Amino acid sequence: MTGWARRTLYNIGAIREASNDLTGAWESYKEAISIVEKIGSQTVVEELRSQIASETVNLYKRAVLVLLRKGQQVEAFNLSERTRARSLLDLVGNSDIGSFESADPKLNEEWQKELKRLGTLQRSLREENSKPTASQNPEVIRSLSDQIAAGQFLYEELLNKVKRSNPEYASFREVDTADLTAVQALLDKQTTLVSYFVGIDKVVAFVISSNSFQAVVLPVTDVELKANLTAFAYSFDNLSIQPTAVLRKLHGQLITPLERYLTTPVVGIIPHDVLHYVPFAALFDGQRYLIDKYTLFSLPSASLLRFIAQKRKPAGRDILSISMSQAEGLPILRFADPAARSVADLFGKQALTGAAATESAFRARAPESAILFVAAHGKLNIESPMFSELVMAADQDNDGMLEVHEIYGLKLKKTNLVVLSAYQTQLGNPSRRDDIVSLNRAFIYAGAPTVVASLWSVKEEQTGALMYSFLKHYREGMGKAAALQAAQREVRATSQHPYYWAAFVLTGDPSR
Repeated sequence: MTGWARRTLYNIGAIREASNDLTGAWESYKEAISIVEKIGSQTVVEELRSQIASETVNLYKRAVLVLLRKGQQVEAFNLSERTRARSLLDLVGNSDIGSFESADPKLNEEWQKELKRLGTLQRSLREENSKPTASQNPEVIRSLSDQIAAGQFLYEELLNKVKRSNPEYASFREVDTADLTAVQALLDKQTTLVSYFVGIDKVVAFVISSNSFQAVVLPVTDVELKANLTAFAYSFDNLSIQPTAVLRKLHGQLITPLERYLTTPVVGIIPHDVLHYVPFAALFDGQRYLIDKYTLFSLPSASLLRFIAQKRKPAGRDILSISMSQAEGLPILRFADPAARSVADLFGKQALTGAAATESAFRARAPESAILFVAAHGKLNIESPMFSELVMAADQDNDGMLEVHEIYGLKLKKTNLVVLSAYQTQLGNPSRRDDIVSLNRAFIYAGAPTVVASLWSVKEEQTGALMYSFLKHYREGMGKAAALQAAQREVRATSQHPYYWAAFVLTGDPSR
């Protein structure tokens, strides 16, 4: 009944909006949203809550734009925050929940059994893929891949049942998003946030400083943005030609209309929808890149600011540097081990490489390390994003695949910075309601206030140089975002195409 009522109210709102009855449209949308959020607040398992919200994303998109048309800019921003990274925000706000000790013992046993079975299947697939191509059996590979995909689905179903049987989840609460006043109170005078929102046919930027606020409708649609990003990706085919035309176009669409309001040296970007794929550092005004004008960082949502501030720790020198350069069935990473050793040397430590770079060693040492540096393959699982993974060495206790759901279980009590010098670790698979299950967000949940990760796979040599420069500047006292900015400029001096230097994004706390 509630689903029927919500859909009916949405349709009525759309009809009223089309006839320019904005007040009536907002009343219908607001009532539909109250139904959605009531259901969400009563659903304690985050995976199910994410599914509910994903089904209603257009409702929020229409409602935000109607509020803007009504001149209610602050209310539009506040509503937009209620659509962003909800699963991550609620997880972080309920981080004391998560132990399964109180769950149904039989379900818990069944879940753990399925996890072990998956590990066995994945090891078998890696062994088959590591054989010479002529010796591989395509039928075995196909069968194992199908079994793993089915097992991952079953695992997630079992995990949801375990959570629902856990009395601790009865105390799960929906975390309130921060309104504009609360967000402004969290900002220092050196920082401006740009919170983008991709609506049905318009893109909006909310520009927020500690004492000002603007809502700007941008001269671009999501279709145009996707076309421009595709053109930028095609530029990777010939790295000797600079993609200045498309980067100027993106700058004109996303930055130029806001520049009069960007008066602080630090700018935090809160992307939305397709904008998660934009390399903001590389946007070009014809003379300078955006990274030359501002120190940049990224946030999943403005509401996470208060939790990220709570996660901030002293800048320590105890680094865990780990690299896995020769994983079975994957290309050799020739520069991974030298990169791990060089950054470890910066802090007077020894890197874990090769057979020593085990998942078990990482799990044991990560909670006590101030800095985590991982040079390895990162594998995105689009169908089951909770199984996206960092590839490490296996041992008798762990299979070497550090997966997103396992990262959630880490307790990074002393970690102030995580650097994922791996392939495509910034992005996961966005749901329609802007929740992304990804490696970098998993580390934020686990306790790290700052994660540096990449939007695309970068050549190892330039990545190693960038990572060394970044951590050298950080060791010397620079803030984290400023250190990344300096490193990107240095790599750009010798490797000019943005492919080489603009992939890495700092998410979370930009300070020291």
